[in-house]
Amino acid sequence: MFRVIFFIISMMFSSAAITQPMDYPFGLTEGMSKDELKKVLIGYEELDEFVVIATSVPKPVSLFNSYVFQSTKETGLCRAIGMTKFTSNNRDLENYYNVLKDSLSKKYGKSESLDESEPYTEDIPLIMAISSETRRKAQYWPLERTPGIQSIILEVLAENIMAGYVSVKYEFSNAERCLDIINAEETKGL
Repeated sequence: MFRVIFFIISMMFSSAAITQPMDYPFGLTEGMSKDELKKVLIGYEELDEFVVIATSVPKPVSLFNSYVFQSTKETGLCRAIGMTKFTSNNRDLENYYNVLKDSLSKKYGKSESLDESEPYTEDIPLIMAISSETRRKAQYWPLERTPGIQSIILEVLAENIMAGYVSVKYEFSNAERCLDIINAEETKGL
């Protein structure tokens, strides 16, 4: 009996030593409750029962000046988004995009392009083309085999024809259930 107990305990410790915790983005963890999230965020604001924004996180990315998080009571944290500052400079936007793309590719491997553009958009400034929806500049990392993270989307977005930003959206493995709950709640009055 003693040998069996000793064996079970030794297996628990050896597997704990081999298994490393998932390195989630921004120092956060999939499934964190909103209360746990608010304890570690700096400069946060609740937009509604499902969305929290913040200016800093436990492991910040220097290019980002704001973060958005989605969660439900049932699933906890399911989506995390980092956003660069707004800029009217197309070169800055391209630089942010390329730096983030290279960093994400080094960590998560090859991405798939989601770029779309009309033939005549090459001469149109990036921010203007994005805001008029004649161009999309985005990359997608499908990470079904990565524990905890389902996908990552890097994308250039525009607030208007004068200002754009780059976002990195992480969807965790609980995102589908989480978004189903959010959509059901937001459309229950139909």
